[in-house]
Amino acid sequence: GRLVIDHGRVTSTSQGSGRAGTLDVEASDLVQILDGKLESDTFGSGQGGLVHVKAPLVRLEDYGEISSESQQVRIEVPGGGDSGTVLLEVGRLEVDSRGRILTNARGEGGGGLIHVRASESVDLDAVASDGVDSARIISLAEGNGAGGDVVIETPRLRVGTFSRIETSSNGSSGEGSPVRRTGRAGNIWIRADDVLVESNARIASDSHDPRLNEGPAGTITL
Repeated sequence: GRLVIDHGRVTSTSQGSGRAGTLDVEASDLVQILDGKLESDTFGSGQGGLVHVKAPLVRLEDYGEISSESQQVRIEVPGGGDSGTVLLEVGRLEVDSRGRILTNARGEGGGGLIHVRASESVDLDAVASDGVDSARIISLAEGNGAGGDVVIETPRLRVGTFSRIETSSNGSSGEGSPVRRTGRAGNIWIRADDVLVESNARIASDSHDPRLNEGPAGTITL
């Protein structure tokens, strides 16, 4: 069988202190997301849920997204859980120039783990533009927490022009927000026989804060 999400969403959401639910998707043929989302999110102190996808081919196109996010409800109220884990067990993963795999914590929590196991290949498509809509595999912490780790295991990895694999801890922002310390950026582990990183592509671990209250960047291992 196959799962196609075409301009729609499959979502598990928690609005309070509870953890968002697990999304467990298994297809015998294809998982394809076109301008849609497969996501497990929390808006409050709870943790984002696990998103697990298992299929021979996973293809993200035209802003298709697989994600787990947590968001602090109000910036003046402490809290916010970690975003959840995104786990992909696939034959091939194809992310076009507008697709992304994302974990993101907007508050006190940390970014979640992204773990991709691809028995054949991982391909982040190239774009001939300024990279604004580049294909991305990214774990973010946009508050006080640490960025999540990114692990990619595959025989062949291609990071096309302007595409990105990164983990980042950005610190708090916004007028009137309290001064916070940026957490450590996550680590990136890439275990592959062949890796191609094309021009203007990035594999990066960044930690930065507008108030220069920075945590350390993470480690990249290839």
